[in-house]
Amino acid sequence: MNIVVTGSRGTIGKVLMKTLKKRKHTAIPLIHDEVDFNDQKVITAFLEKHQPDAIMHLAKAEEAITATLAKWAYENRKSYLYTSSYKVFSGKKVEGPFKVTDTPDGTDELALYKQRLEKVSFENNPNSYVARLSWQIADDPSGYGILMFLKAQMDKAKKVSVSENMYPSLMFIDETANALIDLVEKYQPGLYHLNQNDWYSFYDIVDYLIQEKGHDWIVLDPPRTIRKIEMLDNQKIKLKSLSEYGIKYHKEPEIFKTKKKA
Repeated sequence: MNIVVTGSRGTIGKVLMKTLKKRKHTAIPLIHDEVDFNDQKVITAFLEKHQPDAIMHLAKAEEAITATLAKWAYENRKSYLYTSSYKVFSGKKVEGPFKVTDTPDGTDELALYKQRLEKVSFENNPNSYVARLSWQIADDPSGYGILMFLKAQMDKAKKVSVSENMYPSLMFIDETANALIDLVEKYQPGLYHLNQNDWYSFYDIVDYLIQEKGHDWIVLDPPRTIRKIEMLDNQKIKLKSLSEYGIKYHKEPEIFKTKKKA
């Protein structure tokens, strides 16, 4: 397939471009510096010129541009995918793990922005794929993701202090790229949650990154007890779980104990 990608120079976009090539697709970057994102006619002309089979919209963009991309794909019967975030939820009104049927309760700037663009995507293209992404595990701390967060903590406090009762939504970035391609290749349009975490705590994850991934620059404090679930419930797309990577539980999750009692 010929696939137009916005945000191709971002943390996930770079990996997606390489993965598309590996999977024998032609990736066509739609870049701010080369195409005026403020001009809907220019965007439409770009799409008409390249005639993509699919559009994968990862970039931060205005509502009007998102509407243009989604509408063009709908009118031309092409696939359209928008990447949202687990951050549409805050966990204050909706209890995690968050389901696709839950109404997002996030109220900060990012949450509201993502909620708006999800709505714009579906309003202009009922056949949209909207993928709410998890926190990314990349190979290094140079891009947005968990390693960048941990590096910031190390730079600030010379150690990392995280909870054994906090369960974040997480995915390896290579798996995210493959899952996005799988969606448009194999699945029906709709709202999807992409999350590989099958109940590993924040502490479990950081310990794994140190012990198994060689990030020994991280100094991990004893686990804290703050409780919070920031996991997306993933029921609609088949993904490799974190358990399959050999991660171990430092402390058995409470949900397992509840299931055993039941």
